[in-house]
Amino acid sequence: MERSHTVRIAKMLMRLHGLKGWKLEIVPKFSRTYRSCYGLCHKTKKIIFLLERFTKCCNASQLVNLMLHEIAHALVGIRHDHDQVWRDKCIEIGGRPTVEQEHCVPERYQAICKLCGQFFTRSRRVANPDQHVYCCDCPTQPIIEFVDVKKLGDPEKFGYRSYL
Repeated sequence: MERSHTVRIAKMLMRLHGLKGWKLEIVPKFSRTYRSCYGLCHKTKKIIFLLERFTKCCNASQLVNLMLHEIAHALVGIRHDHDQVWRDKCIEIGGRPTVEQEHCVPERYQAICKLCGQFFTRSRRVANPDQHVYCCDCPTQPIIEFVDVKKLGDPEKFGYRSYL
């Protein structure tokens, strides 16, 4: 989605839900702690941050859901993280209070099961290289390595998805 459309939709939702004086920032990356997040709400600074990689490839419905998720955080405060109060507010304003696994952003570390071809992703490197990951459909066949697709010249040539 174009940056101007993203900003227009996000700011309209912020106004609609009464976030006066709040800012929107689209950032290239988050700190190490939040690197698997697509959005963050900073209540004290009154800023909602969106990950640039997400905004480039998301559709309008994914953007709206993410914004409603962050707006619910802004409305209930930081003490409520993802508890029942936050969930109720998220539903009340029209959001879905679940963490969606339908990532539109290709993850940096990817693997393909050699037997069935199932695709796996991770946002972080496997800490222990001897740790095996098993495919649900092929429990006897370990997937030995996750590939850092950022280091591949043309990931699609090897069957992986491009990393933005």
